[in-house]
Amino acid sequence: MTLKKCILTANDCYKKNQKMTGNKPTGIVVHSTGANNKTLKRYVQPLKTDIDYATIINDIGINKYDNHWNKSVKEMGRSVCVHAFIGVNAAGKVETYQTLPFDVCCWGCGSAPFDKYGNKLSSSKDSRFDHYGPSYNYNPQARVQFEICEDGLTDRNYFDKAMTEAIEFCAYLCEKYDLSVDSICSHDEAYERGYGSNHGDPDHWLKKFGKNMDWFRAEVQKKLNALKVEPPKVSVPAKPKPIQPTTTQLPTIVIPAIEIGDIVEFTGSRQYASTNSSISFKAKAGKVKIIDMNKYGKHRYRGYTVDDKGEPIMGAGRVYAWIDAYDIKAIKNPADDWEPKIGDLVMYNGNVHYNNANGVTPLKCKGGLAKITGIYQLGKSKHPYHLVRINGKGSDVYGWVDEGTFTKA
Repeated sequence: MTLKKCILTANDCYKKNQKMTGNKPTGIVVHSTGANNKTLKRYVQPLKTDIDYATIINDIGINKYDNHWNKSVKEMGRSVCVHAFIGVNAAGKVETYQTLPFDVCCWGCGSAPFDKYGNKLSSSKDSRFDHYGPSYNYNPQARVQFEICEDGLTDRNYFDKAMTEAIEFCAYLCEKYDLSVDSICSHDEAYERGYGSNHGDPDHWLKKFGKNMDWFRAEVQKKLNALKVEPPKVSVPAKPKPIQPTTTQLPTIVIPAIEIGDIVEFTGSRQYASTNSSISFKAKAGKVKIIDMNKYGKHRYRGYTVDDKGEPIMGAGRVYAWIDAYDIKAIKNPADDWEPKIGDLVMYNGNVHYNNANGVTPLKCKGGLAKITGIYQLGKSKHPYHLVRINGKGSDVYGWVDEGTFTKA
């Protein structure tokens, strides 16, 4: 699974920010888009003011028709938003993009129409229609919902890759929120249960390749079984020997300075269900991205296994829970030793530039991808670096900027 993020902050669903009960979903609803367009850019686009605009656009491409979902209800003409999309990026690789916080209620599956006697109807146009029933969009049964971008529904290769990505994404969510595979349903199943509008996705797509949602849930369970918890071994401790006074200096465990977001080298073999849990899982050594920490816990850090590009890796033995501080060591970031020079591409994080290296009047500009075209009296001048925007990447910087306001691209 490749999980990236582009939150649709202009969508009214995000702005409403209705939190799920207990900040936790009760399950997962799987959708497919119903349109022959498997590209992520059709639905997912960052705002030009987003700090990672250039990075996301370089990955998925620009929607030249401007009909994506990072818009208001008035602009789109419909009230829709889900937590994630699965589709292909600009290079044709299948990826997952998170588009809403997972603890916010989405506008995904609608709700089923009912008559006044509580009978579910197939259409809101039925003359007996009286009210809408409950929905997996809202509390107390709100669920994480995501869309798989459809193609022409004839390409087995894309079907396999998209479904594998969806299965691994569901396994990730089940682990993250302690969900059972029985809490996974399709939009079609949500309708049949009275918790969604009358849609048939993605069952119609699965059926074309001899699959169904029971198969899908079974595949998710296989992923979870690979991470099955091993019960802790119970042993009877030997009778302790009397403690003798000693002046021997105990060894000091040196714990590296780690922050959330750092990628570290994990050298251990066990991970734990919670920060103070005695229940452990097998874990493979390798690179881990830290996503949480508790300096007072027995197992101080929580993270997940990543590849050399920092992308999440799912599978048996991969780290996804809490690990011990003495099992990790910091990885030196080559960027720490980077000395900016003329010609380097950088990501400018500021919003002003100056007409000269010692200018006093700041001029507004947009950050983004730029090139260093000049360096003047480093350590003496106020704004020693001259940056020029890279056209088409969202930035309009063209002037002198302060040291420390950009990072290596």
